[in-house]
Amino acid sequence: MPNEHEIEMWFVLCLLIAGFFFFMYVCFRVGYSLGQFVIAFIYERFFKGEDNEKPI
Repeated sequence: MPNEHEIEMWFVLCLLIAGFFFFMYVCFRVGYSLGQFVIAFIYERFFKGEDNEKPI
């Protein structure tokens, strides 16, 4: 039977790993959404139709 200190250490370690993965997931989702938005904006601005006469 492990003592209380070992259980606490493993618990903290698991929390750190879970928090790290959650942080990575959130960063990936935000970055992916922002990237899609920027790419769509650039595509609409520069490559959509020839009637867009505004200079850069």
